[in-house]
Amino acid sequence: MVIENSNVEYPRVTEILKISDTEIGAGTYDIEVKIQWFENTEPELVSYRSSLNDPHGVNPQIRKWLSENPDAPVHVYVPPQPPTSEEIRANMPALAARQMRLGLVGAGVSPNEVTAALEGLPDGLEKEAAMIEW
Repeated sequence: MVIENSNVEYPRVTEILKISDTEIGAGTYDIEVKIQWFENTEPELVSYRSSLNDPHGVNPQIRKWLSENPDAPVHVYVPPQPPTSEEIRANMPALAARQMRLGLVGAGVSPNEVTAALEGLPDGLEKEAAMIEW
């Protein structure tokens, strides 16, 4: 959806490619838009969040275009999938042994309980590695 707006100062919106509803709703959209930042430059593809009463940046141009094109297709908001337990774990910060032990104590687990559980493992390299890690 090309926009003819040669009378608009820079930056100027040159094309609106996709309009998607957001988790906010109420006329707030995520828009894939091409913006020409300066004269004699190529427009750049930008993801832009447009809300009803934002007077800043290129939002007034976008809102004017939306009001002139009420039948423009708006894609339904699709919430992101919740992260898997593996993704959550991968994003957890590394903890020092002290932090881990203090967290266990705070959760009501004694370090002696952990040591006893590790000592209960069958003898072998796995047990040795677990004792070193602990």
